[in-house]
Amino acid sequence: SRASNIWAMPVDGSESPRPLVPGLINAGSPRWSPDGKTLAFLSQQVYLLGAGEANAVQLTSVPGGVEDFEWSPDSKMIAFVARDQPTRDDAEKSTDAIEVDHHLKYSRLWISSVLDRKAVQVTKQDFEIYELAWAPKGDELALVVAPTPKAEDSLNLSLIVVNRASGEVARTLNKLVNLTGALRWSPDGRLLSFYEGPATKEYAAWVSVVPAAGGPSHPLLKDYAGSVLRLEWMPDSK
Repeated sequence: SRASNIWAMPVDGSESPRPLVPGLINAGSPRWSPDGKTLAFLSQQVYLLGAGEANAVQLTSVPGGVEDFEWSPDSKMIAFVARDQPTRDDAEKSTDAIEVDHHLKYSRLWISSVLDRKAVQVTKQDFEIYELAWAPKGDELALVVAPTPKAEDSLNLSLIVVNRASGEVARTLNKLVNLTGALRWSPDGRLLSFYEGPATKEYAAWVSVVPAAGGPSHPLLKDYAGSVLRLEWMPDSK
């Protein structure tokens, strides 16, 4: 079986690459905190490694593990996605199609404090979370969601904004999200980038931006004859 770890090496190439945390067999998604003091990574759960330290500390302890995570802008919290787990009652139910749909396991947004490692569930609504992005002020999070975890809804996506404190949906910004991977909040907090596309054409998508406060979206690369694989905002948000 494959093994993955977080590796590091000096940028001048003076030393060979080395595992940043020896002994890990399943680690990925390394992300520095915005203040540059702590590295977070996934090894089923979220782990934290302070700059210059040798031992990582486990931040989350959720059944089933963490699917995705993002640092808060102030480096004090980490938002993460974890899925509801089957219960004993689920196992005893029949597995016909009606029961399977009735017992779908949805993903939920959680937030953990880095200081005390306490996690709080943010969203309680039933939807499938595909992407998340913090607002620069830290008071809201943008999510790309589908109505259910079923495969047929994987392209039935919407861009919403939820309140960090209550978990309630503050507003729906767009219902023409066609792909995932481009959700980014502009540094000035005014706009969100995402992949927009017609519901009638699977995977026909382009980069668009939409006002974070609500309003019509604006396509940026609708006529580009290629696929944008990754994007990032410039610091001036222009």
